[in-house]
Amino acid sequence: MMRLLICDLDGTLVDSSIDLTNALNYAVEPYDIEKMTVQRTKSLVGEGITRLIEKLLGLEMIAIRQAVMDRFMEYYAAHLVDFTRPYAGVPETLASLHRYKKLSFQTREKPSPGECFWNSGCYPYFDWCSAAIVLMRKSLLRNLS
Repeated sequence: MMRLLICDLDGTLVDSSIDLTNALNYAVEPYDIEKMTVQRTKSLVGEGITRLIEKLLGLEMIAIRQAVMDRFMEYYAAHLVDFTRPYAGVPETLASLHRYKKLSFQTREKPSPGECFWNSGCYPYFDWCSAAIVLMRKSLLRNLS
């Protein structure tokens, strides 16, 4: 019997809040929008980058959403893992689970989903990585049945 541990990467195993905040601040720099703090970014994440930017802009500034999104993706692609690191204790915990096969997944929009996985410090502890949980489910279910 195979034992499988499935983990979300961003916000669960790694803290990417500083890189997200920096990208958001770059994206809104040309507009009259208050700079984001890491704390505020953390309060808005969880529904994908598009929704994050929509929450940041609000209805009154939705017309600039695409321009802000383009600036965000441009910056984030170049600075994806400048400060992204595993949370304290994560590498040691993953290492201690050596009897389990481990799969990491990422569901949010990202310029290069694999780059965060490869460069976040978690790569050595996983057997598989998936950039979309939907794709993983289909292949995983086939392999487990």
